[in-house]
Amino acid sequence: MKRVKFASGKQKTWLQEVKQRSRMTWNDLALFIGVSRATMFNYLAENARAHSAYVREFLAPLICKLFNKVPKVYEGKTDNTIRCKFYSKRVHDFLTQEIGLPAGKKVNSGKLRIPQSYFKSDICLIACLRGLFDTDGGIYRHREKDPMIEFSSHNTFLSADVMSAFRQLGFKASMSQGKVYIYERNYVIRFFEVVGSRNPRNLFKFLVWKKSGVVPKTSDVRSWSSPV
Repeated sequence: MKRVKFASGKQKTWLQEVKQRSRMTWNDLALFIGVSRATMFNYLAENARAHSAYVREFLAPLICKLFNKVPKVYEGKTDNTIRCKFYSKRVHDFLTQEIGLPAGKKVNSGKLRIPQSYFKSDICLIACLRGLFDTDGGIYRHREKDPMIEFSSHNTFLSADVMSAFRQLGFKASMSQGKVYIYERNYVIRFFEVVGSRNPRNLFKFLVWKKSGVVPKTSDVRSWSSPV
């Protein structure tokens, strides 16, 4: 297979091709990308979005587990956005006063940084990078057969911290105009082994590249994955 591309309405065919090439069962694929069996079959029915599954099946339950709060998830009616909201003064105070995250607008804020305490623990640093990657990053095509990891932020301070985190963890990365990149194949593979992802879109693209040798474009899988 030279290209992994399908028109709208061909999602089911594409997923079946992934299953055949990976030699996984549907349950195995669902386990691999971190979604339920039901959501996998929603993908087959072509009525689910990858970011929606990520927020509803991972992020929202994680908030419940950590803070004992049930968030509300809103999907944009006129765009591809999805929002996860909950209200708690105690959580707000914990995140701002204990963790050190800034409140309010964060674009170009020098206060929006990876907490320094996270750099003292590779476990915390890896978890932080995974969350940033799943929301503000992705695996993309550098060349047809060459993948790249990209993290993008309008906040150059945060991007610089991501760059420092990669270096501390032994990754070879580069930074340009607020974006952090990992290009070399061995480091891309190591990224998914060490940092990983809970976002089905990223996991599917990585799986397709590993099995077929071709990096699918985001537009190739837009019928089931709508970027935020």
